Amino acid sequence: MKQYNHIYTDLDAFHSFLQEAAIDVNQKNILIQLFSSLESKEALQKTAAEIYATFTDALLIGASAAGEIANGEMLDSSTVVSITLFEKTTLHAYYERGEDSYRLGHTLSKKIFGKDTKCVITFLDGLQHNGEEYLEGLASCNFNHAVIAGGMAADMLHFQQTYTVLKTKCLTAVLYVLPCKGRHWKCFRIITWVGELSARLL
Repeated sequence: MKQYNHIYTDLDAFHSFLQEAAIDVNQKNILIQLFSSLESKEALQKTAAEIYATFTDALLIGASAAGEIANGEMLDSSTVVSITLFEKTTLHAYYERGEDSYRLGHTLSKKIFGKDTKCVITFLDGLQHNGEEYLEGLASCNFNHAVIAGGMAADMLHFQQTYTVLKTKCLTAVLYVLPCKGRHWKCFRIITWVGELSARLL
């Protein structure tokens, strides 16, 4: 597994970063995590679409944030991107809508946890859901104690609208999970749930 971090400004700079890092955009099992405190849904969705279209077979997830942290630097009104290249890990995203946070977590828990699930990355709407209740539901079928990472989407403390990002779409009132599965997968670093998302590259 290899991971690369980038502060996104525009598509040309992103392509230069990929070239300098020698990242093969045609490789399978690429996870892209995008976190942004851009206040415009349209701008966030445009950025997600540009990044997603660059890769042949990548999975892009992310969330709106209350500031970003990248390479030890705290940022505002910016977008940070983390690219993780897996060799044997299987990636698949699940998402749900609903009003009851516990039930949503429990519904997803029944779908995602299996004997090969090592880690789950999950983001949810920061205004319409209760993170503690959601985590309780999500953990209900986590019998093998897979690591749960992620957080609640934020909006620079305006408390008006938050978004989760899946592929090229900015979604509201949606939560989703990404289970990382593979017999050879090990979690060497404990990554835990954060409350309101001040985006940290996972």
